[in-house]
Amino acid sequence: MQAITETVAGRAHAFSADVQAELVRYLHRQAPGSMVANLVVSGILVYVLWNTAAQQLLVGWLLTVAIVCALRLAQVAVFFRAAPPPERINSWAIASAAGSVFIGGVWAFASFLFLDPAQPISIITITVILMGICAGSIVNLASYLPSFWVVVGPAMGALIAVLLWHGGTVSNTVAVLAGVATIAYFVGARNVHRLLKESLQLSFENVALRREAEEKTVLLEQANVAKSRFLAAASHDLRQPIHALGLLLATLSERVRDAHTAPLLKQVDAAIDAVDAMLNSMLDISKLDAGVVQPKIGPVDIAALLQRLNVEYQGIAKLTDNELRVRKTNAVAVSDAAMLQRILGNLISNALRYTANGRVLVGAHRRGDSIRIDVYDTGPGIPPESLEDIFLEFHQLGNPERDRRRGLGLGLAIVKRLSGLLNHPIVVRSVVGRGSCFSVTLPRAAEAQRTVASRPVNVARGEDLRGRRVLVLDDEVSVLDAMRPLLESWGCEVTTTTTPEEAEAHLISASARPELLIVDYRLRGHASGIEAIRRLRELAGAPIPALVVTGDTGPDRLREAEASGYPLLHKPVMPERLRATMQQLVSPSG
Repeated sequence: MQAITETVAGRAHAFSADVQAELVRYLHRQAPGSMVANLVVSGILVYVLWNTAAQQLLVGWLLTVAIVCALRLAQVAVFFRAAPPPERINSWAIASAAGSVFIGGVWAFASFLFLDPAQPISIITITVILMGICAGSIVNLASYLPSFWVVVGPAMGALIAVLLWHGGTVSNTVAVLAGVATIAYFVGARNVHRLLKESLQLSFENVALRREAEEKTVLLEQANVAKSRFLAAASHDLRQPIHALGLLLATLSERVRDAHTAPLLKQVDAAIDAVDAMLNSMLDISKLDAGVVQPKIGPVDIAALLQRLNVEYQGIAKLTDNELRVRKTNAVAVSDAAMLQRILGNLISNALRYTANGRVLVGAHRRGDSIRIDVYDTGPGIPPESLEDIFLEFHQLGNPERDRRRGLGLGLAIVKRLSGLLNHPIVVRSVVGRGSCFSVTLPRAAEAQRTVASRPVNVARGEDLRGRRVLVLDDEVSVLDAMRPLLESWGCEVTTTTTPEEAEAHLISASARPELLIVDYRLRGHASGIEAIRRLRELAGAPIPALVVTGDTGPDRLREAEASGYPLLHKPVMPERLRATMQQLVSPSG
């Protein structure tokens, strides 16, 4: 056993220089996208504050940001041209951190120059933008922590200092919340850095093992498992600040209601929704791979389904200057309505993204005992050699710059998994320069099986939550600090706890037991939220309604959480969905 330990330690030491070098290369690979994001967000800040701040200062600050970003990009170009060996790469890392000082500096100056407590829009805009920049820095800069520190430290430190200096209830509240978020950012960056190092270390070890044992298949499987674990753990850490940000925004929306701020809050909410959609796409992949998604097969009215899709995607079609047409049909198929709608929705969305000033046509055709639904487009077409690759995760054609308006490259991967789960074959026909056709074949139902889709039942009104006693158990302080004011704004009596023991102590000493439990799935010290709920119910002597919230996307954890039987929400949870789920749980029929 000692010999094995020494061998592993020896390998870790042997690869330490390579791991450090790869971390620095990763830092430089992320820099171009990060600089573009800084420029875009800086432009948004200047645009929003144009009529409320000194315009000369705004222009000067924006030019400074542009110069700093240009110098950073030049430094990155020189780095890749020099291609330094591992033994000389530390000096480049230090130089990169020195360049990052200026990035942190310009964002620190933004708070000193433009934050005005008399203008709520400046507080909201600067706070939200800085929190977004710092959350993004977890991904872009965590591979070399000094670079992360010199950006996030000055940026958030200046924001907190200016808010506290101005004083006032709103400024002090936002300063405290920003401080909590900053702690979460530093903890998240440290965890992501550790996970990156472990993932790279494992990757180098796998390469060495492959050369030694020549067992390529086994090693590839190990690498995939390592990648899945890394993505699941990293996703958990990234979801926490986004979850807190969404809750904080909902609280600000309740408190700030002037006409000038409302449109900005809607724009910020839309941006958070976009991030939520990206994370949920990756979560869907994990759920399908984990086998926790089970279809509910029944008759599906294809006409009603296509009409819903037509209404949903007409707006996107207009934005992309495309014509979306849906042919009438009276076909009835046998499938899972929600999954089939997701398949067709992803195909339509994909067609609209890659078609410009063209047409997308959707139609259903009977073929004996089957129904074939076709999605035609007049886009650029797909080369024959790429027809199989388009269903791979994160694979996109004609998008080397990774334009996010064209999605993440997960839509067709989800289509492939769902169609396999439903046993609905997908066929792709395409001609380069003329367009593509995606066809889904599914069983045809007898006419007697036609059913009318029922409308969803409206959840109870918000007043149902007033006076409700809610116990929240989560080991993330930033989440608790964001959750409490939001739930209180809905009229709830809120108790927040960070450990199962603290929650149990409250339950024993409280004069009235809670009416609802909101529990994080993974707690500190490897404690399980599911087990915590069981213990709390046992102490209360009653089946208190419970809701589980999680940021985990690992297949094993997803299967365990789904098997618990409790309602499960995945971080980041949108406030509307949280509220609706709570209302359902506390309603008499819940």
